[in-house]
Parts: sequence; structure tokens; C-alpha cells
Amino acid sequence: GFDQVEQIANTLRRRGLLPEEEVHDSVILAETAALGCALLTSSDNDLRSVDHGALTIELARFDLTAPVIATPREIVRKFFR
Repeated sequence: GFDQVEQIANTLRRRGLLPEEEVHDSVILAETAALGCALLTSSDNDLRSVDHGALTIELARFDLTAPVIATPREIVRKFFR
């Protein structure tokens, strides 16, 4: 539920994966993982700069899998050329 998402989001910020002021971004990332999404498309620099290895470790503590974070442009370049 939302309590778990909020806890995950707080953990991501507390561990320095996202800046403390990026509450919304941390909730988006936590929701994405909680819903089991494999891919998060975003052009947001803070989300794009998250260390995927560290994210994988932190989310594993909640039995969640880290999504791949890519820009829409990266997706188009990789799969639609």
C-alpha cells in the first residue's frame, strides 16, 4: 500500500539515491518498483542519475526489483531504428 511506497521513497532519499528535496521523484520510483514495472521512462535528470546498482540493493530489502530507467529517446533509438 501507500505506507510501504512512502517508506521505500524515504529510504531512497535517506540513502542518497535521490536528493532529499526530490520527494515526488522518490515516490514515483517507489511506486514503479512496487507495481512490478520493469521500465520507467523519464527525462528527469534526478531519476536518470540514480545508481542502478545501489537502487537494486535498496529495493531488494523490500523484496522488489529495480526498474530500468531510460529516456523515451533512448527507447526509440534502441528499439525503433
